[in-house]
Amino acid sequence: RTLAAIAALYQIDGRLIDPHTAVALAAADEVRQGSKGPVVVLSTAHPAKFSEAVRQATGEEPALPPQLKGLYEGVERISVMGHDLAVVRQFILDRSESHGR
Repeated sequence: RTLAAIAALYQIDGRLIDPHTAVALAAADEVRQGSKGPVVVLSTAHPAKFSEAVRQATGEEPALPPQLKGLYEGVERISVMGHDLAVVRQFILDRSESHGR
């Protein structure tokens, strides 16, 4: 159903959307059937983040926006933390201050 929603919008107006937006559009279609008011869907992910699903649904390869060029060529860094807001907050502050903030 998600792939069908991606494909449907692409066929209607040529726009590529990510799977999360596709799920929201499918839900909005259901809500709209019983509603007289407007239905709003906000898209927050870029289709290039989910290029495999978008390509499968449309046959198109979504291009990364220019500001994300080289995104997949950098070094990936992972930090594992517990579920402690104070620890997470301090982790973010330590790194933002060390980057010229």
